[in-house]
Amino acid sequence: MRLVAIAGAITVTVLACAGPAVGGGTRRVLCPGGATTILFWPHGHRAIPSIRFPAFPSPHIEVYKTGAAYGHGDFRAYVGPGAGSWGPQCRGTSGSSSPNRIAKAAKLSTQAALACRFRSPAIQLERVDGDGRSTLKIFVGTHLYVGAVVQGAGSFVSYDTALCSPRAAPA
Repeated sequence: MRLVAIAGAITVTVLACAGPAVGGGTRRVLCPGGATTILFWPHGHRAIPSIRFPAFPSPHIEVYKTGAAYGHGDFRAYVGPGAGSWGPQCRGTSGSSSPNRIAKAAKLSTQAALACRFRSPAIQLERVDGDGRSTLKIFVGTHLYVGAVVQGAGSFVSYDTALCSPRAAPA
């Protein structure tokens, strides 16, 4: 397994769970849907002993199946500035162009755990990497539910308020 180091140490969860890390271009996967938690760290984070995360100072997003722990079986995606990786339950897919508009949008630029309840048993995740910046889209068919930009400064997440709500990030 080849992992790309991104401005510091990769969290234990990402090291233990991630598939091959890839950078550059567009990547799209199909992952299990349902209840999903998106951990948004626009400035990275300190060590979080309660969930066994070491310090990770770089901006990033981690996507998990909602559950009590952020473990290997729940991991869906990691996205950092310019690169990322997919979880073992996600499979490569292709399709027409991804949607660009969120119906009932709100925007976050501070750390949070975004709790989403996708009605579909499968969701598509699309990541576009380039030049120290990555975008992430989470969608089903023609409906965009989450869109994010992860970069050195100015990272943000936009989300559909009908399906997602921000909560405090793990501390």
